[in-house]
Amino acid sequence: MRFLASTIALTSLLALGGAANAQSINWNWSFTDTASGGTDSGSGTLTTDALSGASYQVTAVDGTWDSATITGLIAAGGYAGNDNLLLSGATQLDVPGISFAVDGPAQQVNLAYITPGDGAVSTGYVVAATNLTGGCVYTNCVPTTSFGTFTAIHAPEIDPTSAVSELSLLVGGLLVLRGRKQQGVAA
Repeated sequence: MRFLASTIALTSLLALGGAANAQSINWNWSFTDTASGGTDSGSGTLTTDALSGASYQVTAVDGTWDSATITGLIAAGGYAGNDNLLLSGATQLDVPGISFAVDGPAQQVNLAYITPGDGAVSTGYVVAATNLTGGCVYTNCVPTTSFGTFTAIHAPEIDPTSAVSELSLLVGGLLVLRGRKQQGVAA
């Protein structure tokens, strides 16, 4: 009986510990290119590894882009030099950015932060969106005249310590009831 209780408790702690390392982050993007008139919007959830230094490694993405379904994260280096890092500071994207695949006309999307040294006239968030034949969806793949708005906010998370406490109470209560039942004591 003790072995079973210990096994259940240890398995639960290990499962909760693994979930605590992953971060769930809600993101939003909006953009209007003043030169071409093109617009983009997107939102969804980024799943990341735990904070490492000043960044999170994005491991998955879901949501929509211009009303089309996001079908998955593009591996680091797979599109527009992406590194799929989300930064923990005031600027949340770096120059290589985060890339994902989309069902629709814009089939590859890269969200990034660009600076004057990278070809822009000023600094801000940009999007590059292409179809699978490599053509830009809009006239300028990386606009240098206007910038988008990108926000990323941690989704509400379960506090792992309270979840462990609640689980421990539940398992403990069940074991007490089981012990009373085996001893013939009314619960």
